[in-house]
Amino acid sequence: MKPLQRFILPILLVFAFLASAGCTYQRVTPTTAPTPDVNATVNAAVAATEAAQVMMQATIDQAVQSTASLIPTSVITAVIVITPIPSPTPVDAYTLSEEELAAIIDQSVNEAISAYETATAATQQAYQDGSLSSEELEAAYYAYAYAEDEIEAALALADEYLALYAELGEETIALLTAIEEDLSAMASAAEAASATLNEIYANVQAGVQVTQQNIEQLQQQVEQAAANAQQMHEQAGAWQTTVKNEISRFEQQFGSLQPNQIAADRLGSIQMCKDYLATVRSALQDNKLTRDEMNVIAQLGANASASVKQFQAPEMANLANKIEGMTHQLSRGELPQARGGLGEIERSIPRR
Repeated sequence: MKPLQRFILPILLVFAFLASAGCTYQRVTPTTAPTPDVNATVNAAVAATEAAQVMMQATIDQAVQSTASLIPTSVITAVIVITPIPSPTPVDAYTLSEEELAAIIDQSVNEAISAYETATAATQQAYQDGSLSSEELEAAYYAYAYAEDEIEAALALADEYLALYAELGEETIALLTAIEEDLSAMASAAEAASATLNEIYANVQAGVQVTQQNIEQLQQQVEQAAANAQQMHEQAGAWQTTVKNEISRFEQQFGSLQPNQIAADRLGSIQMCKDYLATVRSALQDNKLTRDEMNVIAQLGANASASVKQFQAPEMANLANKIEGMTHQLSRGELPQARGGLGEIERSIPRR
């Protein structure tokens, strides 16, 4: 939504503060746990957002009610104007596992849908009695502004996921692409509704009576918005399940590879471990994995693990377990955890 000229300063400050506070994500990356606590990560990331969303409607209502007493009549212009809502602090996707990022995307998409439905409900409530007041138009307009911001945040997170996993996933990528298309359709509908509300508001301020055509235009936009939201609910509802199923499938696929080469001696097995480690390091340089890279890593890991296990020594068995654990992490998209374990495997490889 493009800003117009300045209008209601007290409303803007309160609304911008809430949106900024509600959309900030923070996360402490675990350093030792082999399996990330997804629930804890997501809860910490969205707690502020949930609180701000509950307060949103009340804040809009209160702001609109106080407009007349706070702003001199001579300052009021014939358009609804808001200051751009601060964008959410970007999530550092490189510090998250695939499952953690997917969970935050799920939460963000649901927040976008909720804000969108709140905006459409405010618009529908405004025209139900066959008339539209300035206050009702303002409330609906601000609600759409909030919805557009939430949609943009969800789209940004989806882009982060696609940048990391587009060359590895299949079903998840197809579904997320469809979700992005639906989010974009919601954004376009919200922008169109805002333009209509702004146009009607200008007419009302100029003393032009609201027409039946105005009401019907808003009604059509609300009906389209309801259809968009319903489709988004269906797509978003399948997202988490699809991600978990694909992660489990990769875990099984890459974890069940049998060795196709076993070292003839101890030095050969040590070299295989070094080759495995070097391949993982190289693959993670761009902070993502392709399917081909994962296939190579899994096969080298199976070979290295089988090679060191043939030597009945505790340190070799421990090394094999660490290699298998890293392959497991990589197959699950736990790239930060795997990256953090590279040094430990390197220290575990015997010199000879």
